[in-house]
Amino acid sequence: TENFNSVQANSMTMEVLPGKEENTSKIQVKNILKNKYSVSLISNNYGDNKQDGIWRKGVSLNIDSPSGIGDNLYFTYMTVSRKNPDRNWKKRADELQPGEILPIGPAGYDPSKGDTLPYKRRLDMFNFGYTMKFRDYTLRLGSARSIQESSFYASNTVYDLYTSSHTLSMNLDKILFRNQKSKLTAGIGIKRKHNNNYLEGAVLSDRKLTVGTANISYTTSLFKGIFGLNLGYERGLKIFGAERDGGKTGTAPKAQFNKYTLDMSYYRPIGEHMVYRGNIYSSLSDDTLYGSERQSIGGAGSVGGFHRSTVSGDRAVEIGNEISYNIPVKKIAVLSPYLGYGYGYVRINNDKSEYRKGYISGAVAGVRLDTKYLDFNFGYAKPVSYSKYLNPKKQEMYFNMALKVSF
Repeated sequence: TENFNSVQANSMTMEVLPGKEENTSKIQVKNILKNKYSVSLISNNYGDNKQDGIWRKGVSLNIDSPSGIGDNLYFTYMTVSRKNPDRNWKKRADELQPGEILPIGPAGYDPSKGDTLPYKRRLDMFNFGYTMKFRDYTLRLGSARSIQESSFYASNTVYDLYTSSHTLSMNLDKILFRNQKSKLTAGIGIKRKHNNNYLEGAVLSDRKLTVGTANISYTTSLFKGIFGLNLGYERGLKIFGAERDGGKTGTAPKAQFNKYTLDMSYYRPIGEHMVYRGNIYSSLSDDTLYGSERQSIGGAGSVGGFHRSTVSGDRAVEIGNEISYNIPVKKIAVLSPYLGYGYGYVRINNDKSEYRKGYISGAVAGVRLDTKYLDFNFGYAKPVSYSKYLNPKKQEMYFNMALKVSF
């Protein structure tokens, strides 16, 4: 029944009927798909700063069993309000006439009089996923792409940056053991990542990484709750055009790296309405990693109060705790006030500066609302302690909302 339950649209009934032979029975399963499609309008304030856009908006589509085999397909798109100012006044060095200098702005622009230049703003994030289950196997395919345009000011003029990233992933899991209390699963996967950055059309970086993954996970009931453990291994590979480490110095980030991860979770109801959730996420590598491969701590969903002052490292651990109280509202909604506290520590290999180590801790209080047509989450967070080189805000507020309809 696990494969049926993995698809929300499934409405399965099971009936035990007499068998054809004496003292035997047969199990008859009927399944009717209900609300196969789900569409959501999403909004949150997870942007990094005002210039690049604090508020994000988007849409998501979820389709259960699109092929009629109990599979699942989803797509999400998020963006910000764009700013695309005129840049026709800009010239490349090879376009200049003899004796002409690069313009710092359009005709009439005079920074000495307090004139300013408008900045660019663009963010497009696409996420696609497909899941298919067959007996004890689960296949997952994913694609995540982001495109960002921004600006910064220097020497009385404005410079434009273009950044893009694209990750393709494939994972295959197999259930090795399962009973009424526990489940053991093993998985393998591969990811291909392509990141590039441009300044005024000139390439700053163009990096491709291929990462192989393997993991084993275990869940079981423990002390009237559910305990989960996941042990993972990641290895940078040389396939699919990935960057190679030949000729790199010992302190340079590695494309052919080794990384180990250990994650633990615990979920326990306390009484009729209260719930405790605890999580530990950790990673360990002896190599110097690229930023995309380091564990990052802080931001919405992580240690509260550090959305714009995150830390990351080649070795890292994050501990999170939350207590929530679920209040049913006339059988149409669940209101859940919650309190959370988190701690994170990171370390960067081959770095002797003050930034080689970092820690943060923070608290958050908020409320969630879950209804048939609306999901809402508001959180108020404050940093508690942090490394001296960090400068977080005294307080932060997180907001996330989704209007949804199923049919």
